[in-house]
Amino acid sequence: MRSQPRQSESIVIPFPRHLALSSRLTVRDRMDVLAWEDAARRRGYGRFVITARTPYDDPPIGDYLSIYRAGDPWASFGVARHGRVVRAWRCGSGADLGEYETTAQALAAVLRATPVDA
Repeated sequence: MRSQPRQSESIVIPFPRHLALSSRLTVRDRMDVLAWEDAARRRGYGRFVITARTPYDDPPIGDYLSIYRAGDPWASFGVARHGRVVRAWRCGSGADLGEYETTAQALAAVLRATPVDA
């Protein structure tokens, strides 16, 4: 007599949406950066670099914008999307400027944090 295989049960474990997917800069974010660059150049910034997340990055790392003073080898500020908010920070100290609803608001905070005579 041949025995029948036992029926097994499966449990499906739902995985939350991957953080990296919600930390990509949107097209709107990138447009805000382009619209902001002229004002930033008038305040002494010379280079704006968007670094896109790669599959080899740690999961929490997403796209981010590095903002460089003209002639400086190190970024002065960083801006990145984290889900529904956009974060801005000082690169030298890591101090947060805050969380903002839009990239345009975060970039305006960067200019407010820049000394006028810089």
